[in-house]
Amino acid sequence: MNERLLKILDGNKEFYPSILEERFPRVFNKILELCETKLIDAYLLDLMVDNSGGTRQGFPPDAAGEIVRLDKYFSTLDARRKKQDIWNNIPELKRLEAERLGFAFTPQGFLKAIESDNHDAVRVFLSSGVDLEVKDERGWTPLMIAAANGKEILAKLLIHSGARLMARDMNGFTPLHWAALKGMSNIVELLISKEVDVDSQSKFKWTALMQACTKGHYQVCSILLAAGANANLTNSEGSTALQISANKGYQELVQLLSAEGADHNLKSDSGSSTLKLSDK
Repeated sequence: MNERLLKILDGNKEFYPSILEERFPRVFNKILELCETKLIDAYLLDLMVDNSGGTRQGFPPDAAGEIVRLDKYFSTLDARRKKQDIWNNIPELKRLEAERLGFAFTPQGFLKAIESDNHDAVRVFLSSGVDLEVKDERGWTPLMIAAANGKEILAKLLIHSGARLMARDMNGFTPLHWAALKGMSNIVELLISKEVDVDSQSKFKWTALMQACTKGHYQVCSILLAAGANANLTNSEGSTALQISANKGYQELVQLLSAEGADHNLKSDSGSSTLKLSDK
């Protein structure tokens, strides 16, 4: 994978054009050339629309799908860039209102308002059409901060305003991952109700279920499993949610996962099965 393009895609591998890279290198190289310019939208549109009177050979469905996904991503990125302009063209009334509430009208001020659970200030920022995907030093978006802290009202506000449900931080974790790790069952239920991918894996292949298991969050695990979470997925170390629970000594979780079909005989990279771990 081309690291520069992957970074532009915010680490979202689902948008990465692997088929174009392998089978259509000329098109892929042109995308690389234009991906940081305003010409990328026109180029992708040209690929999708045959203006040659039907003489140009089309792309196979899998490659065409990648072009469509890229077009959707860059269109969204362009909209985000336009929203970022608001920070440089602050409506005076909004700036004064935010400052009256104790927050500078900046990306950092917006994130601070989320962290502080200040609903009035957050509404000022949202009403100004600010970029909802600004990130802190951890790569956390406002929705991630709200999710990790169990701020359900703010999470709903952000989602209603268009926050990306599957945004990822620098390690590939989503809002669902952080809500699960922190045991925020209310947020986990909220995100699941919006049909997020419960089995989404981070860069190290951790799922939300694995995150919840590391802290013994029984209720969160129950919610995730009821939503169809796969208990037999493995992380980059070859460990499953069941093995993580067994290693931590969470016997109730071991029983819950077993009842949901978790495989005791799967082996981690160390060669230990869950049966051996739980018998220690």
